[in-house]
Amino acid sequence: MSLPVVEVICAPATEAFRANPRSLPLVAPTFDILKKVDGQIRSYYGLQHEDSSLAYTLVAWESLGHHHELMNDEVAYPPLVDVIQKIIDPFKLKMFHCAFTSEPYKALQAPVTELATFTLNPGQSKDALEGLVEDLSQAMNAAPRDSGVVHAAWGPTIEHDDMVALFVGWTSIEAHWNLVKTDQTIVNLVNNLRNISTIKVVHIPMSYYP
Repeated sequence: MSLPVVEVICAPATEAFRANPRSLPLVAPTFDILKKVDGQIRSYYGLQHEDSSLAYTLVAWESLGHHHELMNDEVAYPPLVDVIQKIIDPFKLKMFHCAFTSEPYKALQAPVTELATFTLNPGQSKDALEGLVEDLSQAMNAAPRDSGVVHAAWGPTIEHDDMVALFVGWTSIEAHWNLVKTDQTIVNLVNNLRNISTIKVVHIPMSYYP
């Protein structure tokens, strides 16, 4: 099976979703529509830990084309836009697609998922950036079981040629901050990445829609 392209949406959360971000009845109208769409694999949702006014929805697709087909479907797409307003404001969303280089699902289904984006600084090498993120992902996956790492996976972002995204599943946010301070290999890789890119990190406790 080919690796998925994951649609990542960040948008202002509704008051109802902020109050109960794990409510199946609240999200079901949106994700039940998506489950019927050709090429949709699975979906996740949650609130950002650092700013709980922001909601995330992640949808794994067989290909980018499958998502575009939905967006161009004049019958199926308008009802989706209507019901997703129970969760987010779809008119203020930010979206990108990540073309994963390995299967990401264990990272997305962990107790908390770190989403780190690396945007290349001017004059720096995209190949070097991707190589360092690959090394960081491998170092995370090689960390001891008691480190708190569940799984790491990364990929380039389709909309932004200068940006790659890394998703790391953790047992807790505290485990993340502890490991990046104490594991010297990871510390060195992060420092090297800071030298060539701008890093943004958020954490999202996500739920899988069954």
